[in-house]
Amino acid sequence: MPSNVTKKQRSIDWMFSCNNPTPIEFFRFIQPTRKARAIENYGKFLEQAIGLCEDPRKVSKLENVKKTSNCDSDWNIWLIEKRATNTEIHRELNSVVSKKARKRQLKKQDEYDEDIERAVSSNESSPYSTSYVSSNESSNESYSDSSFLLRLLKKYCEKESTSLYDPAHSFIIDLSPSSKIKGQFNNGQWTELVKRRPGVVKNTYHYEIEPLVAHLFSQDMDLSQAREKWHELRNVAAPTYNDGFSYAKSDWDKIKRWVERVTGQFLDAFESPRNPLRNDCHEREWTGDYIIPLIQGALKLDGKFRVPWGEVSVLATLRRRNNDKDILAEQVERGHQVDILCNYEQYEIACALVCGGPYSYDLTKLASDEFNLPRIMKDMLDDLEMKFLYSGKNGMELYIVGIQAYMTEVRIYLIEKREIYFFHHLKTFNLPLTFSTYKSLKCALRVAWNIRGLLNSLVQELNTVNAGDDGGFKTPPTTSSVNKKTMQTPSKQPKRKRRIN
Repeated sequence: MPSNVTKKQRSIDWMFSCNNPTPIEFFRFIQPTRKARAIENYGKFLEQAIGLCEDPRKVSKLENVKKTSNCDSDWNIWLIEKRATNTEIHRELNSVVSKKARKRQLKKQDEYDEDIERAVSSNESSPYSTSYVSSNESSNESYSDSSFLLRLLKKYCEKESTSLYDPAHSFIIDLSPSSKIKGQFNNGQWTELVKRRPGVVKNTYHYEIEPLVAHLFSQDMDLSQAREKWHELRNVAAPTYNDGFSYAKSDWDKIKRWVERVTGQFLDAFESPRNPLRNDCHEREWTGDYIIPLIQGALKLDGKFRVPWGEVSVLATLRRRNNDKDILAEQVERGHQVDILCNYEQYEIACALVCGGPYSYDLTKLASDEFNLPRIMKDMLDDLEMKFLYSGKNGMELYIVGIQAYMTEVRIYLIEKREIYFFHHLKTFNLPLTFSTYKSLKCALRVAWNIRGLLNSLVQELNTVNAGDDGGFKTPPTTSSVNKKTMQTPSKQPKRKRRIN
C-alpha cells in the first residue's frame, strides 16, 4: 500500500477512534512541521471521516468538533508543547556530548589553569576589583577576596556536569534567569551579584516619548480607532523641553516619524485581509519589516550611530580569533556575524542576533545564539577597553549592549567587566502578532528608547578619550584581559539523522 494512502487511512481511523479529535490532538498524533499543510490535512481528513462514518453519534461528534475547532490557537499551543519537549531532549543530548568531549577538554586544562593563575595574580592590582561580603552568615566563603570568583569559576568549569558551551569557560558569569552557574552560590550571594548592575542602568529615558505612547495606547479601542489615533500622531505636542533630555529639541518630529513607522507596520499587517504576521512570516521579513524599524529606527534617529543589518561581521571577534596567529603563515579566520551591529565612530557598542520568524522554533539556532552572544559581547568589550587603554584612559565604566530575538520574544542584555565579566539580563518584551496584543508595542517602544539612552551614556564615556588630552607621551596601563581569554568554539559533533516511522 502506498505511503500516502497509509497516512490517509491512519488519519481517518484516528478520527473514528479518538475521543476528542480536536486540532491539537491531531497535531500531537502526526507531529507536523508545517502549519499550513497540517491545518489543511486536518480539515480534509475530518471531512472524509464525516463522509465515511456510518454511526450517527460519531458523525454528530465530528461535526461539532468541526464547528468549534480553532486551528490557529491549537497550533500555537502545540508549538509551545513541542518547544518544551525539544528543550528537554536538547538538554539530554548536551549532557551526552559533554561527557564525550570531556577528554578533549582535559587536554586543554593545563593551559586554562595557567590563565587562571595569571588572572588571580594580576587581579590584585586590577582597577576593576571591588569587595564583596557574603550575605550568608553561616558561610565561611567571602567575596572580600577579589580572586574568589576566579577560583569558583575554575572549580565550576572542572565539573563533569558543566557544559562545554557554558560562558564560564570565557570568564563570564551569566546573571540571567536561565543561568546554570546560579547553583554555585547561596541565595544571598546570588542576589548580591544580580543587584550589582552598573549605575547607568538605573537611568530611564522613556518618559521623553510618553506623550506619544499615551496618545496611542492610553485607552481600549478597536482596530479602526487605533488607526485613527495613528493618523493623529503628528499632531501630538512636544513636552516642555529641558537640557536633561537625551535628544535635541529639533528632533521631536523625527521621534514622531519613528513611532509612526513602527506602529504603522503592525497596523498595516492587522488590517490586511491576509495578515502577513499570521501566514508563515519568515526571518528576513520579520527582521526587516518589524524589528529593524523598532531598534535601528531609534538608534539612527539623530545620525549619531551607524546601524547596518543583515549578515554583519564583528571586527572585535575577528581580531580576537587572529590575535595569536602568524597571519603570514596561517589562514586568517573570519569574525562572528550578527544580524544588527551598532557602531559609534570606530567603536562597536551593541549587537543583535535574530533567530527565525515569529513562528520559527529552531532550538539548535537558539542554543547557538545563546552560546555566541555573550562571547561576541565580551570580544567587543575587550576591543573597546583596549582602545581606551591605548588612549591612556581607564575603561572601568565601559559596557556593551546585546539583543536576542527568538520568535516574538526580544531579550536585552548588558555585559560589563569588573573582577571578571558580568552578563546582565535587563529586560524582555514581546512583539504583537494580532491586534489583541497591540498594546505590547507600548513596552517595546519604551525599551527601544531606553536602549538608545543607554548607548548615548556610553558615548559620553567614549568621548572622554579625546577630551582633556594634554598632547604628552605616556605608556598605556596594562590590562588583565589577556589573561581572561574567550574560549574557542568546541568541536561540533556530526548530526545523526534518525528516521521516524
